[in-house]
Amino acid sequence: MNILFRVDAGETVGMGHIMRCLALAQSLESSNVRTHFVVNSETLALCEHRQDWVGKLYALPLFDHINGELNWLKSFCANHPIDGLVIDGYTFSEHYRENFQTLNLPVICFDDMNNSGKLFADLVINGAEEAHKLNYNETAPEAILCIGERYRVLRKEFSTSQSKPFTERTELMVTMGGSDPAMLTLPVLKALEKQDFTGSVNLVTGAANSEVDSIVEYVKSSRLNITHHHDCQSMAALMKQSRLAISAAGGSQFELLACSCPSVLVVVADNQLSATRTAEQQGWCKTIDMRSFNQGSAEERTERLHAIQNLVQLAVGLWDQHDKLVKMHQHACAYANTHGAERVVENIQELLSRGN
Repeated sequence: MNILFRVDAGETVGMGHIMRCLALAQSLESSNVRTHFVVNSETLALCEHRQDWVGKLYALPLFDHINGELNWLKSFCANHPIDGLVIDGYTFSEHYRENFQTLNLPVICFDDMNNSGKLFADLVINGAEEAHKLNYNETAPEAILCIGERYRVLRKEFSTSQSKPFTERTELMVTMGGSDPAMLTLPVLKALEKQDFTGSVNLVTGAANSEVDSIVEYVKSSRLNITHHHDCQSMAALMKQSRLAISAAGGSQFELLACSCPSVLVVVADNQLSATRTAEQQGWCKTIDMRSFNQGSAEERTERLHAIQNLVQLAVGLWDQHDKLVKMHQHACAYANTHGAERVVENIQELLSRGN
C-alpha cells in the first residue's frame, strides 16, 4: 500500500501539521505501508533536515490557483501507485477539500476544531479528549472517526525512549514550538533572568523560528545556565529529563504529557484552547492564555510584557514546590497515551481494504 500526504510547514503555518503527519508516516512505514509527501519548497527544506524522516519527498510547483495544484496531484496519482490520501492544514479550505476528493482515492483528514465546513473525508483524526463533542457526524457523516485521546498521533521516539525517575529530573525546558509565531522565546528568557533563575535551562527553538539569530546572541551573554538546542531531533529525551517545561500549547503539549512532564502551557491560537483547558483539569499542567496580547501600541506591548512576567513567575513558583511537581508528574503518568498512531494505522488499513 502507498499513502500520499499533502501538508506544509513553515514560519507562518508552524511545524505542528508536518510533525503529526511524520508521526503517522512512521507508524505506517512500520506496518509496511509506503509513504509519500507532496510539500512546498519551504517545507521540503525543513523536512530534509530531519534525522527521523520517513517517506519520499516531492516538491510541489508553485501555482496561482488551486486548480493547477489539483491537476498536478491528479497527474502524480495517475503515475504513482497511490492507495490513499492524507491532508492536514488550515490553509486547505472546504473548497479545496471538495476538489481534493475528486482525486477518487480514500481521504484521511487531520482536524482540530471542526470549524471549517464539510471535511469531504473518509477517515478523520483528532486526538483531543473533547473531540467527540465536535459533531463530526455533520461534517463527515460517512467517515471512520479516529477521535479522542486513544487516537493521539505521536512520533516513535515518544513510545520507545526510557523516562528518568522524577527525582532525577533537574532541568527546565523552554520551547515555544516549531516557529514561535508569537515571538515569546526571547521575552520568556529575559523574564527568567530577571527572576534570577539559577536552574539548568534546556532551550529548544524550532526549525522555522525566524528569531533564532537573535536568540543565539542572547544566550551567549545571558547569566542563565542555558543549553540551546535548535531544530532538536531528540525531543523525547529532553522532555523526559525535564522537571518542568514552559511550552507553547498545541502538539507539544501531547508530547509533554507522553513524557509525564509537568508544564506551564502557553495558548497562542484558538485551536489550542479546548485541549489545553482539558489538560489543566487533568492536573498535570498550568495554562496561560496569551491570545489577546500583541505588540501593536506601547500600551499593548506593556500588557504583553506583564503577562509574560506573570507566566514566568508562575513557572518559577512551581519550580520550588517539589511536592506539587511530583503530583503533577503523577497526573501526567495517569493520562499519558503513546500508542494512538498504531490504532489510527489499523483503521486506515481497514479503510483501504474496502477498495480491494
